[in-house]
Amino acid sequence: MPRNRGRSTSGVVALVWAGYTYAAESWAINEHSNITAEGPPVYPFKTVIPLAGAFVLMQGIVEIIRCVICLKQGEWPSREADVQEVDVDKLKEMVHVKDEDIEKLDKFVVQQERHK
Repeated sequence: MPRNRGRSTSGVVALVWAGYTYAAESWAINEHSNITAEGPPVYPFKTVIPLAGAFVLMQGIVEIIRCVICLKQGEWPSREADVQEVDVDKLKEMVHVKDEDIEKLDKFVVQQERHK
């Protein structure tokens, strides 16, 4: 295993941990921006930092699982099995929409845009 993989994993864990404390402090003080008198809240945006790190960490775990599967089976698992293609005609039928309805809506939206 290359040496930098352990460092990147610890970096992501550090991002999640530091981001969590950073966001928690922001929530605790109900932090708002000081750009204007009634500045917008900042804490929801700071919450994204640990969440993004957690998603990256989960993706790393999934990739490790794929590697273990590859070692056991001798080949990489297909990613195509993870994805299901959308059948547009079945979707239209499921939501009870016809092509004519879509065309009417397109014309309506274009008319609304022209009147702005």
